[in-house]
Amino acid sequence: MRFEEILDELIDKLEKGENWERYREKYPEFFQEFEPLLPLVLAIKNLPKPEPSPERITTILLTIKRQIKKKEKKMRFPLIVPLRAVAIPLLLLLFGWLTLFFTNRSMPGEVLYPLKRRMEKWQISLVANRKKDILLHLKFADRRANEGSWFLRERNQISAPLLQGMLAEITSALSLFDQNSSSFTEEEKECLIGEIKNANEKQRGILAEMRSCACGCETTFLDAAIRKCEKIGEWVEERMGKKSPPKEKPCPCR
Repeated sequence: MRFEEILDELIDKLEKGENWERYREKYPEFFQEFEPLLPLVLAIKNLPKPEPSPERITTILLTIKRQIKKKEKKMRFPLIVPLRAVAIPLLLLLFGWLTLFFTNRSMPGEVLYPLKRRMEKWQISLVANRKKDILLHLKFADRRANEGSWFLRERNQISAPLLQGMLAEITSALSLFDQNSSSFTEEEKECLIGEIKNANEKQRGILAEMRSCACGCETTFLDAAIRKCEKIGEWVEERMGKKSPPKEKPCPCR
């Protein structure tokens, strides 16, 4: 046997608690070399094994835990980024739709009402079709009429600016009709005159309601507005061909 093999065997026996003196007779030719090495080997074997500090162990465990959580999140939510890319435009679209919805239903004195009036002007400026332009003016005239009626119910007051706006919108519709009547078909003319008639009748009803509960300082303006609606009614009848011819004055000779 080689020296290294004999030394390994001797160390194993010593670790098991056997007496190493008996190997003196077994390997007399090597024992003189073994004898100074054995105490050193035993001393090394009995040295305490190095152990990591508790702080170091805690740090390593926390690091492992964080890495595991990161991997779990990546595996659990692989679609978060694509969903976010879709959700943000949808939320913006929903916000815009809700703003438009509440803006169109806002009333004088409310926060969104100035935006409502501004949007009406934008709509008018963007319309290139004259028929749609007339219908828009009638639509906005109807809004002013509804707002005036609401103002009377809620505030118990008559709003002259709302009534002026109502009459201005329907007057604009009449003016546009006369300017572009030659470009309309007979069917379109009949449809537009019918819309103007309906708007005017509704406005006359609202003005009559306001007139019945108006104070003395408000009657002058209301009477002027009612006369304006009567003239619009005459305009409608004339365009519809229903205006009765003027009566002839009786001859003084008879």
